[in-house]
Amino acid sequence: MMTLAANVIRENLRNRVLYLLAGIGLLLMFAMLAGQGGRLSTQDGENLLETLDGVMRAGFALVGAIGSLVTVVLTMNTVPREYERQTIHLVLVRPVHRWEVAGAFLLGNILSAWLFLAIMATPLFAALSVRSALHLVPVLLKALPALALNVALIAALVTLLSSRVPGAAAAFLGLLLYLLGAFSGELQGLALASKSAWAPVGRILLGLVPPTGTVSGEALKLFTEGMTLDWRIFVTGLIYLWVVVGLTVVSIDRKEA
Repeated sequence: MMTLAANVIRENLRNRVLYLLAGIGLLLMFAMLAGQGGRLSTQDGENLLETLDGVMRAGFALVGAIGSLVTVVLTMNTVPREYERQTIHLVLVRPVHRWEVAGAFLLGNILSAWLFLAIMATPLFAALSVRSALHLVPVLLKALPALALNVALIAALVTLLSSRVPGAAAAFLGLLLYLLGAFSGELQGLALASKSAWAPVGRILLGLVPPTGTVSGEALKLFTEGMTLDWRIFVTGLIYLWVVVGLTVVSIDRKEA
C-alpha cells in the first residue's frame, strides 16, 4: 500500500502545472503579506493588512484557496490515469485487496496536497517575521492543521468524484464544493432568512458540503486572545473526511478495471 502511495506522489510531482500554480501562489502571498504598506480592503473599508489578525485572515483565505486549487489539479486525474494506462491491472494481479489500492490512491493524493500546502504556507511565517511577531509562530503551527484538514477533505472528495466521472468534471465539482463550503456560513444565513419553499432543501444540501469555511474560521480564533475554540467543528470535519474516505474506498473497490 505504501509503495503504491509513493508512486502516486511521484506521479503527482511530475505535473508541471502544479509548480506553476504554486509559484504564482507564492508570489501573490509574498506580495500581499510581506509588504508593510499594502492594502486589502473588506466591504466595510477595513484594511486587513493593518492588523496581524487581518493578515492571518487574508493569508489563511489565500493559502486555503490556492492550496485547494492545487489539490484539485493534482487529484483530478489520479484514478482515471491509472485505469487509462491500465497500470491498475499490474497491481490487481498481485495479492492485494482493492480497498488497499483505493487507500493508496487517497493517501498519495492527501500527502501530495499536504506537501504543496506546506510550501504555500511559508509566506505566513514571513509575514510574522516582518511584523516582529515571531512569538506567534507556535500559534501558526497549531492553526495550520485546520488547513491540512481542509485540503485532505478536497483531495478525498475529488478522488471520490474522479472514480465515477471524468477528471475535468471531478475538478469542477470539487472546486464548486470547496466554494460552497468556504461560504457555507453566509449561505446558511441566506437560507434561514429565506421564505422560499425550497429553503429547507437548500439548508439540507448545504449541510452536505465540506465544512472548509468553518474549520479555517475556527482556527483563526487562535490568533485572538481570549477566544475559545469550538472543537466540535474540527470533529465534524474529521467525521466528514472519514465518511468521504469510506465512500471513496467503496467506489474504487466496485469500479471495473
